[in-house]
Amino acid sequence: MAPYFEFALHNVSNSSLVDLTQNILKACRHRVTRPQKRCRHHIKSSSGPARTHSTLENRTVTRHGRLVHLDSYLCSGAVDIAKLLYLSRRDLLSSARDCGGNVLLDEEWSYEIAHPTFRRHNRYKVTIRYSATIGRSCWPDAQKPVQLANAHGIAGLMTILDRSD
Repeated sequence: MAPYFEFALHNVSNSSLVDLTQNILKACRHRVTRPQKRCRHHIKSSSGPARTHSTLENRTVTRHGRLVHLDSYLCSGAVDIAKLLYLSRRDLLSSARDCGGNVLLDEEWSYEIAHPTFRRHNRYKVTIRYSATIGRSCWPDAQKPVQLANAHGIAGLMTILDRSD
C-alpha cells in the first residue's frame, strides 16, 4: 500500500482550502515557467561558406580529411574576436600538423558572444567553432583566419580570463 498523508483540518472552510491550493499552484507554475534569472544577450556571426585562402586556391594540394575545433573563452572588458579566431586557427593548424597536413583548406568559423543582462564585471563568454580541411602542399599556410571582415567584437581592452578546448 502506498504511503499517504491525512490532514485533520477542523473549522476550515472550503473556500480557504481552494484559495490555499490556488496559491500553491500559482507558485509552482511561476517557478516552472520562469525564464532563467541571468538572461543573456548574444552576438553571433560566421565566416559564411567554406573558403580557402587565395594563395592556395589554384595550387596542387593533397586533402586528408576535415577537422573541427571548439574553443570557449571567458573575457573581461571587451572581445577582440580577430585575436580569438587567430588563436583557435593556430590550435586547429597544430592538430592538422599532428595528422600529417601543413595547410588548412575550406575554412569556416562561427562564434557566439554571450554576456549577462547586468554585465557583472564586464565578462563575456565567447564560443568559437572553427573547421577546415587538412591539406598537404609545398606552399606555406596563410597563418590567418578567412573572412575577418565578418568578425565584429566588443570594443575596449580585452583580458582573457579562462580558456577551455
